[in-house]
Amino acid sequence: MKKTTIILLLFCSVYSWSQNDKKLFLQKNKYSLAVSCLQNKQLDKAIDSFLFAYKINPESETGKISKVKIDSLIPIVRKNLVNQLTGTWKLIGNQPIWILKKQVNNKVSDTMMMITSDQISYYVKNIKSSEQKFLKADKIEFYNGFEANNQVTEMVDSVNELWLFVIDASSKNLRIINTGNKTISGRNSIYLDNKELYYTRVK
Repeated sequence: MKKTTIILLLFCSVYSWSQNDKKLFLQKNKYSLAVSCLQNKQLDKAIDSFLFAYKINPESETGKISKVKIDSLIPIVRKNLVNQLTGTWKLIGNQPIWILKKQVNNKVSDTMMMITSDQISYYVKNIKSSEQKFLKADKIEFYNGFEANNQVTEMVDSVNELWLFVIDASSKNLRIINTGNKTISGRNSIYLDNKELYYTRVK
């Protein structure tokens, strides 16, 4: 019985060491990738990799260094995103524009979104008369948290919904994804059937 117990304990120890070793290896790889992206001025990819490395083991030396890098990159990455988003956007719908182009458009008004350095405003514009009706305005507020499934560029709206703004390489098309809700204790994440909105740049 004692021999069986000792063998079982040794097996568990070896398995635990193996798992920790794999995590350490993955963490170092992600950190190295982040450093490489940073050197190539790919800041978005760099911060994503630093964040991944940090979450594997926040208490390790690599995890602590990654956290310092994340904190230094967050204001830069967020400012760059807002600069890219600044302008006026027209809501296309909840499907990509290449799908909607095939559909008949008989709308009488467009839902517009105007983004400045600190605010996102929404209004409706009559297509024929160009008359505008204000809907609402949200202050730009980023969600600060390091849960397992969030990114540093998620924004919180006036009803505590979390949105991820994804702009294409041409800066002409925008996809906005509802990733969850901000709560008192942190966040509730949405994994399936996320609400999505598609915009095209007007100016």
